[in-house]
Order: sequence, then C-alpha cells, then structure tokens
Amino acid sequence: MVIQDSLLEKGLPKKTESICPECKKVMPALLKEENGKVVMHKECKEHGKFKSVYWSDVDLFLKAEKWAFDGVGVEKPAITGAETCPDDCGLCNLHLSHTCLANLDLTNRCNLQCPICFANANDAGYVYEPSFEEVVEMLKTLRNQKPVPTTAVQFSGGEPTVYPHFFKVIKAASNMGFAQIQAATNGIKLAGDPKYAQRCVDSGLHTVYLQFDGLKEENYIQARGKPLLEAKKKAIENCRKTKPRPLATVLVPTIVKTINDDQVGDILNFAIDNMDVIRGVNYQPVAFTGRISQEERENQRYTLSDLVIGLEKQTGFVTRDDFYPVPFVTPISQLISVIKNEPQVSFTSHPHCGLATYLVIDDDGNVIPITKYLDVEGMMGRNK
Repeated sequence: MVIQDSLLEKGLPKKTESICPECKKVMPALLKEENGKVVMHKECKEHGKFKSVYWSDVDLFLKAEKWAFDGVGVEKPAITGAETCPDDCGLCNLHLSHTCLANLDLTNRCNLQCPICFANANDAGYVYEPSFEEVVEMLKTLRNQKPVPTTAVQFSGGEPTVYPHFFKVIKAASNMGFAQIQAATNGIKLAGDPKYAQRCVDSGLHTVYLQFDGLKEENYIQARGKPLLEAKKKAIENCRKTKPRPLATVLVPTIVKTINDDQVGDILNFAIDNMDVIRGVNYQPVAFTGRISQEERENQRYTLSDLVIGLEKQTGFVTRDDFYPVPFVTPISQLISVIKNEPQVSFTSHPHCGLATYLVIDDDGNVIPITKYLDVEGMMGRNK
C-alpha cells in the first residue's frame, strides 16, 4: 500500500477557512501574496475584517507545498459521519493521516503559574486528571489503531510530572511497545531531584521535551513568572548523568517577536555545545489564541519563515535552503511500505505545520547541514 500524493490545493491566492478571533465562528478566508509575504484576509459579519501574516516569506511557503502528501488515515475512526472540518472535530473519517505522535494530557494542574498559559486548572476553573486506568485505555486505543499502530506518545499537561501516577503510565507505555515515549515538562522536578531523571529512564522514558524560552533570565520572569534559567540548566545536567546513557533532551522554546526572537541562534548554539544530552531544538512560534489587538498581533506574530530567516542571520551555518516541511521524508515511508507490503509510520501532516533540518557536527566542531552532503530533493525524487 502506497501513500498518495496530496490533493491539497497549491499556489496563491487560495481560499480556505478560519475563525473569528472574537466569536470563534468559522468563516471564509483568503490567502494571498502581499509584499513577499503570505497574508490571510477574513471578514466576520458581526466583528468586521481581520488580516494576519500567515507566512512571512512566500517562496518558503510555496516550497513547503511542493512536499505535501496524503496518508492512509485510520480504520474505524471515532467519528464516521463528518462532512466538513472542523464541525465534527476529532479522529474522523476526513483525516488523511494516522497518529504519528500522540499528545496525551495527564493533568491540567501545574507547579508553575505562567502568565501566558491558558491551559492550566486555575484558568480553566476545573481539574482535568484521568485515572491511571483511563490513561491505560487511551494507550491501548493508540496501539490498536490500524492500519498503523501509534508508535510514539508524549505525555503532557498541564505539567505531567505532577500527575500522581507519572512513572506508572510511562512503564505502562513501555510495556505496550511504544518505540518513543516522551514527556513535555517545565523541568522543575528534574532540576530539584538529582534522582528524578534516572527514575524516568528506569520507567522507560526516552525523551524529555524541555520548555526552554531562551538564555536570558528576563524571558522566564516575563513568560513564566519567576527566574528559571538555572533550573533549566540543572535539569539538563541531571539528564546528562543518567545511566546507561544520558536521557535525551529536546529544547522547546516558545518564540515571540520582540521578546526572544533575537535568541534563536544562541539557543541552537547552546544545544550544539551540549549535544551529548540535547538531541534537538523544537522551536514553537507563538500561537495567538483568543482576543488580542491587531497591533499586538502584528508586533509579536512570528511565523515559521521568520524562524528560518532568523536562524540564517544569527548562526552563519544554516540557511533557509536547508529547511524542508515535515512530510518531506514521506517517500522513505512509501518505499518501506512497498517493500513490506503494509503501511508504515508516515509524517503526512500539513506541509505548513512545521519545517526541519538535520545538522552534522564533524570532529573539528564544524556544523554542516545535511543538505550540504546530500542532494536531498533528488533523493526524494523531486529535484525538478
């Protein structure tokens, strides 16, 4: 069974759908090029017109679209009668991708009170915390998904480490055969207890997704409400000390223009300097949800192409040409699917959801993008 090329409409301008930031109603929207950027225009009958930069570089936007693929979906989805998206949102018959990485929220409680957070129990007004048995059933559902069982799960929240059965659910996931088990954490417990990281490893955790907003203390005071930089470094150090190998850590910075966008290069260099324990950086451009003024949105909006251009300017060793969208690697899954005659895990997410590259650090400490070693587009069959 081979994953299909995408039915995604390509090129600009194009029609799509969005939501009103005031009343949250779905409305028609138009994506078009303006001054080298991709801009979304939409109008709510009640609240008027809205305009937002979707991608700040139209060439990168169009390059990403080139690598769109549709996947094999899932058998027996939970919702079978969905006709439009997102009216019947969930794992429905409209989905053309299976679950590559499942985010499983263990709780909405947290041991921080970040001013920017909208997901915690204090703001929600209630506590969400499934029982251990309920979590196990969720994990079973993921592993029983067909035609491709879910192979990776990330425990999140809230703060997953405050969940009373944290180590038990990691062990349960390990026993079920998940190939990649992750925890998205602020690192407070990892920093505070030298043995905590080892307990994670012993339970079966593979990767820590560490909230990491930069290398300036003021970033944490502003975004998280308290100084946390040294705690982040201590958490990384404790992950480094685990046996039989360091607990793999991925830095996860939330990037906001005017706040910490000047540090994307420094964060990457910090990761490279600590590459024995840090395996990657997952930059997350800020997502504005709910009400925000047009001026604030324009001043702080930070898109994937802003990130790529920022890394190009701030590092000197990586360029925008080195980055490709997540589904870029789908042809490899296609090949393995043919060889094994069954669908394989395939990253067929929307091509505008993420960009990525790999870096090679040689024996002399030189940092070289993988695109300098390989004709990656030729290898994937689209070097036209």
